[in-house]
Amino acid sequence: MRKGESLPINYIIILVLALIVLAVGIGFLFGVGGGPMSQAELIKQQQLLCGSYLRSDPTCKYDGVEVDSDTKTKLGSVCQKLGGYSSCTGSLSKDCLKQCCSTYCG
Repeated sequence: MRKGESLPINYIIILVLALIVLAVGIGFLFGVGGGPMSQAELIKQQQLLCGSYLRSDPTCKYDGVEVDSDTKTKLGSVCQKLGGYSSCTGSLSKDCLKQCCSTYCG
C-alpha cells in the first residue's frame, strides 16, 4: 500500500465506525425494539389503572367490587413490574390491590 492510499482508507473506516455508533445511539434514543417501560411510564399506568378501579370502589374497601378482568390483569402486571409490593406475585389478589392502590385512597 502506498503512503497516499492509507489516508483515504483510514477515513472510510472511521466514517463506517461513526455511522455504526450513530445508528446504535439513535436506536437507544428512540427505543427501537420496544424495550421495557420506564419507571415513570409504569407509575402513570398504575395511576390510571388504580383510578379506574377506585371509580368502582371509592371507599377503598376492596371487597365485592366488580372490575373488568383486563384492568385487573394490567394492574397486577404493572404492580409486579414496579416492585415493592410483596403481595403482587401472581394474579391480582385483594392484598396486592390494597398495597398497589393504597396511595390513591384518601
